[in-house]
Amino acid sequence: MKKKLLLTGTPAILCGPVLGYALVGDPLVAWNNLRFGRAIRSLAPGRQTTLEQAVPFSWEAAYRFPLYTDRKEMEKAIGFSSPSIQETVSEGVVQLLFVKEGRVVASVCGYAERLGYQIALTGKTVAGENRVFFVERMNEATRLTPEEPARASPPAAPARGHRPAFSGGRGALRQAPPRP
Repeated sequence: MKKKLLLTGTPAILCGPVLGYALVGDPLVAWNNLRFGRAIRSLAPGRQTTLEQAVPFSWEAAYRFPLYTDRKEMEKAIGFSSPSIQETVSEGVVQLLFVKEGRVVASVCGYAERLGYQIALTGKTVAGENRVFFVERMNEATRLTPEEPARASPPAAPARGHRPAFSGGRGALRQAPPRP
């Protein structure tokens, strides 16, 4: 009886991780993707951050590829092949690869609306660059942009010698001619 249990139980135990890997992929990548999403979504809008501060796992380089970049081009750019590399399927997809020591440690590929975040990263970023990103909240998604979001600027002061004047009747402002 013990022999029969051992013979049937051992393959099931060995097949479990293989089946899990086939369904989920690399467990480290899946775990880091989850941690990354939580960390980015938790950033407070209106502040600045760097990827080094925001990313909750160790990485050497982060890549963002243009839409429809095929797997072979991505592998050439990062210098190795990995089953964790995903190709984009349509516009509006966030695609990021984080690598460390010749291994993909996180691979994000999904729509910003579903992920709850978007990062305006271009090309390759190396850990230690400390590139500053500004945190915004747009349509319930956290967005990291490399430059400060546009702020409403105060209205420009009228030129010297010009003053706004009321153009009778409709309440519209017009520029008054300079006085001699």
